Amino acid sequence: MSDDKFTVVLFSYIPLVWGDPSANYLENPEALQGLVENADATAKCAIWYGHNDKHCIAFAVDQAADIKNHLMLWSEGKPNAWFDLIGHQKDGMYSIVLMPKLDKSVERWKLNYQLLNGFPAPKDAKFQLFFKPLNFVTGKPSKMAGNVKTFKDSKVSFGLIDTKNVQAFTSVVSEDTKMVEGMVHEISTYKLKNATNGYIDSMLAGATEDFRKLS
Repeated sequence: MSDDKFTVVLFSYIPLVWGDPSANYLENPEALQGLVENADATAKCAIWYGHNDKHCIAFAVDQAADIKNHLMLWSEGKPNAWFDLIGHQKDGMYSIVLMPKLDKSVERWKLNYQLLNGFPAPKDAKFQLFFKPLNFVTGKPSKMAGNVKTFKDSKVSFGLIDTKNVQAFTSVVSEDTKMVEGMVHEISTYKLKNATNGYIDSMLAGATEDFRKLS
């Protein structure tokens, strides 16, 4: 029996990209690579603020409401169970990543496989996952980098805001509770983790200031 039969190529989270959680893209991994490369997952800016006695961070993105709706459906309405909020700082720069828990994607694929076939997937199956998490990376040293350490292991409310609303949001965030709640598409509250790996490290290593300029 060919080793290919025990290799599974699937995708985890990619913003606004739908797919079949039971599919194996072994025959066409290039299609997934294209989805990853074309997906826009980098926030234009990250806004740290306090609201209702909570520490909060909002990523400025285009199509904030659509991204939230997709993320909620993808995570089965439980974004806290499917993602970690991870911060990393180095040389005065920092990154914040809403990292999908890749093992959850594997578990979902195995469940679908058993439901479809009537028996479990081979125990020695190998998995290759494609994903692109929502993220923000500074293009130069920032005083906000200290927040990654300050709020380590603290509960942080994470949300999204439309890029076009950033200026209005920053002008009312300390004054108008109703406007703030109307602009931010809250995802969930996470315990901010400080962590790094090759993937997160590469974000800072390859950061450029142009990434973060508001359009």
